[in-house]
Amino acid sequence: MIKGEVNATAAQPTFGSERALTFFAGLAGSHPVRAQIISKLQQQVDTTGWPRLKRPQAPLPLKAYIRAMDDARFVLTPRGYGRSAFAVAEVIQSGRVPFYVWDDIEWLPYRGLWESGQIGVSARYDEVENFTGSGALMQHCHAGEATDASKCLLAEQAIKKMRAGVRRFRRLFTYAGVLDEIQSFAKSAGTASRLRCEPLGPRPNTDYFKQRTLRPALRCAVEGARTRDECSPQSRQVKTQI
Repeated sequence: MIKGEVNATAAQPTFGSERALTFFAGLAGSHPVRAQIISKLQQQVDTTGWPRLKRPQAPLPLKAYIRAMDDARFVLTPRGYGRSAFAVAEVIQSGRVPFYVWDDIEWLPYRGLWESGQIGVSARYDEVENFTGSGALMQHCHAGEATDASKCLLAEQAIKKMRAGVRRFRRLFTYAGVLDEIQSFAKSAGTASRLRCEPLGPRPNTDYFKQRTLRPALRCAVEGARTRDECSPQSRQVKTQI
């Protein structure tokens, strides 16, 4: 998902200079997973008093937004209305490391780069809540402090690798880069491109959220409405089963 391009002009932050684990600037209510994770992280600090989430009180201009990302080790990019978020590409374009949170289907662009730890972290919502699996990176260390030095070292090595990777692979998350990959995929039947076809399969059943709130504008798609009147919401929220 790309909706523009952010220039990566600022230098990346130095490891250990950050003042929070994650940074988030966006709509919290675009999906229950996003709202839940943000609410949980805002209420927590780690064992040395470091906040797990830094969030501005008001929208930021672009330059201020990029500077604010430097205060955190990761930039939180939880899924929104769709299974991914525009912020994933924005964060990588700016040279920062995204922390993508998903629920039912892990909607990753260039999966191999994520699985090899080169551009970011992908974690299911419950891993973030419990700091297990990929979510464990969020509690491993900051400013050279940790209860387990080996975990701190692993976290530092992993994050430095990701910061180098987002610079190296930035073009893949731009319009030009995506078009190049699509062309390479088409010409080589997928052998010369980082794009991969993945079977979607049936939608997994999740017990975490049985309902989600949809914007009224989505009512047509949800209920199959065909006329303008049918598309006009009678209420401000429409509930539908996942």
